Amino acid sequence: MTQSNAVAILSIGRELLLGHTLDTNAAYLCREVTALGYQVATIRTADDDRESIVAALRDLSAYRFILISGGLGPTPDDLTRQAIADFAGVELVFHEELWQAVERRFAALHKNISVGNNAQAFLPDGALAIPNACGTAPGVDWSGRGTRLFAMPGVPREMYAMFADYVAPLLRQAATSVVFMKRLHLSGVGESAVGEIIRAAAPLSPTAEIGTTVDCLTVTVRVLAAGENLSAAQAKTAAAARVLREKLAPYIFAEDGQTLAATILQILRTRRQKLALAESCTGGLVAAELVDCAGASDVLVEGLVVYSNAAKQRLCGGEGERILREHGAVSRECVEWLAAAERENSGADYAVAVSGIAGPGGGSADKPVGLVWVAVAHPQGEHPQGEHPQGVVAEEYHFASDRTSNRHFAKNAALGLLLKTLATVG
Repeated sequence: MTQSNAVAILSIGRELLLGHTLDTNAAYLCREVTALGYQVATIRTADDDRESIVAALRDLSAYRFILISGGLGPTPDDLTRQAIADFAGVELVFHEELWQAVERRFAALHKNISVGNNAQAFLPDGALAIPNACGTAPGVDWSGRGTRLFAMPGVPREMYAMFADYVAPLLRQAATSVVFMKRLHLSGVGESAVGEIIRAAAPLSPTAEIGTTVDCLTVTVRVLAAGENLSAAQAKTAAAARVLREKLAPYIFAEDGQTLAATILQILRTRRQKLALAESCTGGLVAAELVDCAGASDVLVEGLVVYSNAAKQRLCGGEGERILREHGAVSRECVEWLAAAERENSGADYAVAVSGIAGPGGGSADKPVGLVWVAVAHPQGEHPQGEHPQGVVAEEYHFASDRTSNRHFAKNAALGLLLKTLATVG
């Protein structure tokens, strides 16, 4: 990593250190900075304390750019401006035009301005104000000591807009090299198996950096390459991605920003087919994942949360009582019947059913916490009948994690089995 291509990120806030707030700002900045051709060298978090912030700035001043989020509000613990002034060795200076902008903002919102908002009209001497189109706190643009820092609000909406409108264009103009990234998303294969495939393919793509991440059964392969310009970086990345596509083809469902849910909806939309859901332990997570994608209404007919045994029995009809008595709610037989009945009742082409034991209680030796059954009823099926309805595929999963994670694993397992079924059934 060259010094001219290195960026440091500093997040400020006691709430981050306490774990009360997730640092989504740092994740956003990492994605955006990488897309602009830079590499994030380090991410730091500092307390709402002047000395802590100044110490962090001194440590990070070796990097060409420092991107800061948080601590620009009107409350006593918003100390970023003063800390930057301390680091720079200058005083804070009041700017009448900034104060007038704050007053206009409050007037437009029909809110009373407080004395504390006066702090937002101060800047370290020599710094520039970064306009805030979404809030009252201007950002800070300061250069010195071999670095340039941009301080932005901690409110995500305000920070995103400030970065996109002001910081990103400056970074793009100052870039001395370009980094380009391609992501391949995989389903139906474990991270360790993917690692072995990548290890074997690495000598065929020596100009790119290849890594993996996993999130609830979805493995993402990251391909990153640098070049003197965008075309050169893209060419290196494309060459490595081409090799990986050949090796990982059976498992790739999408690339870059495309999600598993969006891929499924696209397939069903192209085929003019409909989907219905019967969820138990996931409690609507599968439906929510699909509805998060624009245009889900073209495909999704309905999503039922059949959480209680009574709800499952009503959906399964005459066979419901027997299925639950003989096999239980978390069983192959139960999800098969739920999927088959939901497909028939809704008129959808496909129906997915999921039932499991999320925990922390409710498990047994035969059916431990984390056991999940998923079924998909498809167009080659018939009316529900017999012990195992025709035209239904089912799979068993075991997720040894906490309740929230088990539910999200189950959600992705349901989407993964549906995708797998779509690939084998027309």
